[in-house]
Amino acid sequence: MVKKISVFILCIVMANAAMACQNIGSALGEKFVETILGKHTEIKGDLVTVTHSDGMKYFYSNGKWPEIPIVKLVPKLKTGTVDRTVYTKSSCVIIIKGVSESCFNDYIKSARAVGYAHVTGRSAGDNELDFSAENNVGSELRVSFFSDSEMLIITLFLNNEMKCLTND
Repeated sequence: MVKKISVFILCIVMANAAMACQNIGSALGEKFVETILGKHTEIKGDLVTVTHSDGMKYFYSNGKWPEIPIVKLVPKLKTGTVDRTVYTKSSCVIIIKGVSESCFNDYIKSARAVGYAHVTGRSAGDNELDFSAENNVGSELRVSFFSDSEMLIITLFLNNEMKCLTND
């Protein structure tokens, strides 16, 4: 009985020590990021917000499709894994891994179906396919596929008239 109680108390002590180390590690990590990126850095879970001296906010995240207003202007890719995102109130970059060339082609069809019909360019290199288009109100969509790494990069830019759709 004494052994069981001792083991139980030891487990509680170890769990508390692990949580304290995690909090210290998070605090040190945040301090390191602030030192590198500047004093205007906020970390909440996997979201890092950096406010630059001109007031522009950049958001960096991992692992999920962003839930921001401008992303509603493009179709959501249903395959692959979101690796990371970077966005502001008027632009967004989504990097997705584990994507095939057929997924790229399907995504282009979906983009055209939601209004990105004015193609400004489509090119191909040895390991890269690119697509650029604007919709009828001028937001610009760029999609790049890299076959060697099975990676897709979706980039969206809003024109000045559309910035009123976004939240600060």
